[in-house]
This record gives sequence, C-alpha cells and structure tokens, in this order.
Amino acid sequence: MAVHTLADLELAARHVVEGEARVARMEASLAKRRELGLGGTILAESVLKTMLECLSIMREHKAQIEAGCIADALVLKERDAPRRRPT
Repeated sequence: MAVHTLADLELAARHVVEGEARVARMEASLAKRRELGLGGTILAESVLKTMLECLSIMREHKAQIEAGCIADALVLKERDAPRRRPT
C-alpha cells in the first residue's frame, strides 16, 4: 500500500492549480511591463523561471501520488474480489 491518500491527491491537485494561476499572473504582469516599455524585468523573469520549475515538480509529485492511489485501488479491488473455486 502506498503512503498517500486521496486527500493527499486533492491537496497536490489544488497546489498545482494555484501554482498555474500564479504563473499566469506573473506572465501577464511581465507581458504588460514589456508592452508599456518598462524595464527591470530581469528579476521577475528569474522568479518566473523558478516558479515554472517548482510547478513542474508539483505536477510530477501529483502524478506520483495519483499513480500510487490507482495502484492501491487495483490492489484493493483484487483483494476484495470474490475468489473462484478450483474446478
């Protein structure tokens, strides 16, 4: 059995959604600054790069939890399935 639960999967999914929203806001902010011809985006671009790397890690972690939950469900299904009698 895996260490993760469906609650862990829900939390990881929420973190991914929140991370995606933050990245989208940062990208929009950077685009607006460029559109207005404002300088000083080097630090913001560096932060965005870090945010994207973190988001990638969060997505991988969510996928690992999801895979574990699916594997657990299959094990439980097999364990709880009625046994056939030998013929």
